[in-house]
Amino acid sequence: MTIKSRLAGAALIAALALPVSALLPASLPFAPVSAHAGILASHEATLASYGTFFEHQKYGKVWMPSANVVPQGWHPYPPCHWVNTKYGWYFQDNTPWGAIVHHHGRWAHEPKVGWMWIPGEEFSPGWVIWKTSEQWVGWAPTPPDQDMKTLDADEFNTDKMWTFMDAKKFGKSCAGDVVVAASQVPVILAQTRYITEFVYVDGILVFVFPPWMIGPIVNINIDIDVWSPIFITTVINNWINIWNIVNINIACGPVAPMIKPIQSTPPPPPGKRADTPPTFNPGGNGRPIDPPSIRPIGNPKPIDPPGIRPISNPVYPINPPTVRPIPTGPIHPIDPPVIKRPGGGVTEKPSLPPQIGGRFPGRVTLQTGSTVSQAGSTVGVGSKPTGPTGTIYRKNVM
Repeated sequence: MTIKSRLAGAALIAALALPVSALLPASLPFAPVSAHAGILASHEATLASYGTFFEHQKYGKVWMPSANVVPQGWHPYPPCHWVNTKYGWYFQDNTPWGAIVHHHGRWAHEPKVGWMWIPGEEFSPGWVIWKTSEQWVGWAPTPPDQDMKTLDADEFNTDKMWTFMDAKKFGKSCAGDVVVAASQVPVILAQTRYITEFVYVDGILVFVFPPWMIGPIVNINIDIDVWSPIFITTVINNWINIWNIVNINIACGPVAPMIKPIQSTPPPPPGKRADTPPTFNPGGNGRPIDPPSIRPIGNPKPIDPPGIRPISNPVYPINPPTVRPIPTGPIHPIDPPVIKRPGGGVTEKPSLPPQIGGRFPGRVTLQTGSTVSQAGSTVGVGSKPTGPTGTIYRKNVM
């Protein structure tokens, strides 16, 4: 039977304050409550052949691998050993000492000492904390219980604790430089998220990984001792402590400054001026306002009026044109032309009747007996002799 749980900060912490029976099913085969941290006799005998035990002031009895067992700069849970099982990603170390220290106990690091293993009896596929994204996957050894109350985010989030590699190569390939450089670790820490989902499998808690980190499952046969309710509660509290401490120190920004009330004298009532000006500035920092410094103007000079220069070539007004009046008076009749006869001689001037409305009558009679035909309204004459008679042509004249 399995239980799938999602944890979220304060809600889970409140739940852990309840009895353990409220968190986990009562039907699960729990181990006795008397389980405690220690080291199995068989483990101690094996590890003594590959390292040294000594007493530490803070952690008690600890173990360190010998220099001929691990290379210089060695880190617990090196890459290229993770395989996917029903317990999640399992660290497969085939060395006699590695099979013990990577599945039991915790690891701690001190700059002057190096990596130290703190004994523990409970089994885990890997006592590590996980962070991942679609591009990266990383893990860090779970700190000992003694460090949980004083865990510092700046010390935990370093390249000394964390190992990152390409998520596409995780559990598949170890060719080339699979581990990212130490200088990239701070950047990748900000780009990845903790894995906070787990399930209960065969009496222990194991992490649930995102889809892009799921690979072929490898079957392994392991004898697992069931975790006690007290141990389960302790492990969950430790995980929450790590997730929350790191989130608070990294994800959260600086605390917003407290806004203090403005300390100034209240405004005077309408129609009345204040007796004294306010003694504090609007920022409320308690410093008096310095009056502005006014410098007198030295030796002011009168302003000269602008100089007006006369126009060198003035434009005089244009005289209006002289308009001559149109002469008016009586209209004199036009004398008819003198008509010459063929054969010489000049006839007498025809006797024309007076004008009627500026026109001549349509027909005039010559004294010689000839006639002049006029077609209506023409002025001016022309002659075309045709023997004893002729026709006069005239044009309109204004």
